[in-house]
Amino acid sequence: MLTKYKFKIESGVRVDRVFPLSVDQYVINFEIKNEEIVAIEILEPTDLTQISKVTSEAGKIKNIDVRGVDPNKFRSHLKLAEGLLSVFGIRSIDVDGCVVTWIPANEEESKLLELYEFGFGLIGPDENKEKIPFSLVAQAVIAGFDNKCYEVSLSFYRKGKNDMAVREYVDAFYDFYFVLETLFGDGKTKNAQIEKNLLSSKKVSLAIGEAKKQSHLIELVSKEIVSPFDYMNSSPEEIIKHIVLRRGFLHHHNPRHPRAWSPDLQKEFHLDAAFIMSVAHHIIWGKVKSYIYAEKVISTLQTSYRLGR
Repeated sequence: MLTKYKFKIESGVRVDRVFPLSVDQYVINFEIKNEEIVAIEILEPTDLTQISKVTSEAGKIKNIDVRGVDPNKFRSHLKLAEGLLSVFGIRSIDVDGCVVTWIPANEEESKLLELYEFGFGLIGPDENKEKIPFSLVAQAVIAGFDNKCYEVSLSFYRKGKNDMAVREYVDAFYDFYFVLETLFGDGKTKNAQIEKNLLSSKKVSLAIGEAKKQSHLIELVSKEIVSPFDYMNSSPEEIIKHIVLRRGFLHHHNPRHPRAWSPDLQKEFHLDAAFIMSVAHHIIWGKVKSYIYAEKVISTLQTSYRLGR
């Protein structure tokens, strides 16, 4: 019996050919589409006691036991390969998603299988689209034409949301931090100066209070990771100091640090990014309302609606 682990690859480059690789006990194959490598498949010999088991009750599946399946054991290997291949243009190997298939060697082994294949992965950013009233789109566009100013804080917020959607939590944290620094930093650059300005801002403290009310989001993310910082039971002052300290930690990299961060371990910063996103959202929403609900914008919207009916 063999177990096959299939991981998607976003390559963006073409290859002249492929052939199977024999590495230790594994056989590694590559899936090609239009000369691009689109997936890597790792085949591993599997003991028959480690194949899947399906438990049914009253004609319905009660439990699926995928014993012996551990795609995470390949994570460090694939991440190193991903880093090496980045020099040649390979973008990513999706180690957070995998299709697992059992391949029997004969008819007897085939009869033992109760489950042949299953897969798991993360939902893509475009797979759960929200629906909003067109009036909001119209108001934003009208406001864009009615104002000549450029709001860089909105651009940082937009980029932060995009980075959250693709789970780039370190970049997202930075984006939302720059929202706060842009609006309340007063041109200062040193962490102590930024911290002082944020601590003196009532808007930031109120936004932190609103973010803490979104406890369902914070609690959901908290289940994914073990964080040494408790946002829900910390004061605004403690949260601001933590955020500034976190930014300083991410601004440098020391491989000798016992908790040195890695761009491949984005999930460790999910909670920080989620909380500061909520803080930035409450601040940015006030700015957005001042634009899209301006008297002139609403007047133009109503006129356009009457003319377009």
